[in-house]
Amino acid sequence: MTNILFTSAGGKFTYDIVTGLKLINKNIKVIGVDSNPDIKKPFYFDFFEKVPRADIIKKKYINRILSLSKKYNIKIIMANSENECLAISSHHKLFSKKKIYTSVGDYETVSLMTDKFKMIKFLNENGLETGEFKKVSSLDEVEFELFNLGYPKKKIILKQRFGSGSRGIFVINNETEICKELLNDRLCLEGNWNVIKDQIKLRLGSLDNFLLMPFYSGDTFDVDCVCDKGNLINCSIRKRIYNNPFSPTNEGCQLVKSKIIYNYVKKIVKILKIHKACDFDITLDNKKKPKILDASSRISGSVGASIVGGNNIFFDLLNVIKNTNKNRNKKIDTKELKSKVFPIIKFLKV
Repeated sequence: MTNILFTSAGGKFTYDIVTGLKLINKNIKVIGVDSNPDIKKPFYFDFFEKVPRADIIKKKYINRILSLSKKYNIKIIMANSENECLAISSHHKLFSKKKIYTSVGDYETVSLMTDKFKMIKFLNENGLETGEFKKVSSLDEVEFELFNLGYPKKKIILKQRFGSGSRGIFVINNETEICKELLNDRLCLEGNWNVIKDQIKLRLGSLDNFLLMPFYSGDTFDVDCVCDKGNLINCSIRKRIYNNPFSPTNEGCQLVKSKIIYNYVKKIVKILKIHKACDFDITLDNKKKPKILDASSRISGSVGASIVGGNNIFFDLLNVIKNTNKNRNKKIDTKELKSKVFPIIKFLKV
């Protein structure tokens, strides 16, 4: 029997992930945990528990995870949010001592991937083509760097270094003279610089820890990976089919196997020496060259589409987590697929 503790269990697309885990072995039990007090036990988890938020009181969160690990005889912890990845990776020696495996790599790599500016800078310095990017911490800095990046002829993205889920994203577009709300439930706006500047003053007051980069209008891909000490073991590539390119949740995708994306991600994994789980947002520029937009040290919720398409990435992930992987040098098929997958929120009340 293998008992897996699965964090952030209240996510919209956890059903397919849990199903993918249980398809590997009928003896797998999945214990879901979540910090949202309003979530009731989803039926597809064997057990369900509440935990504190990892970003508020990390020590209390870790103690709760350890307590639940003892209660349910947990062998593997799968972390599914940035803050939980950071908290768990910072205590990896403690979990290792208790013979509990985790899906998270070392703390240095996890923290680097959480900071978009430091990560892109590190990748760029180590030979990856990242495109232009600028760190900014004030409106004056933004105004100066905007024109260096080609504004007003080009659209520019201003986003938080540590943000996630399309929060705190501004599309600076000289052709847009009024403020456009790109998402209703979070700060994600489009407008010319004067419009955006006014909105920042109104809603944020000032800027700190932001990043500027060009707006890329090419296809965007979600790429989930399993890595073994800097070697890419499995790679799930999905081209987004979104009505809203800034949607924080999957609106639909096409399963693809692209040599261009695969080789680009393989290089990222090697440079960062990533171990275990990770995922990337990769886009194409106007010359069809890949550029990294974001990264995290976990498997994304939308990977369920790949499981439906026949690539159960969790088989390789569990092997790497338990250090039993036998396919370190396996060749990954990069031929194009035609499958398109669109999500259905199956269980609105669970």
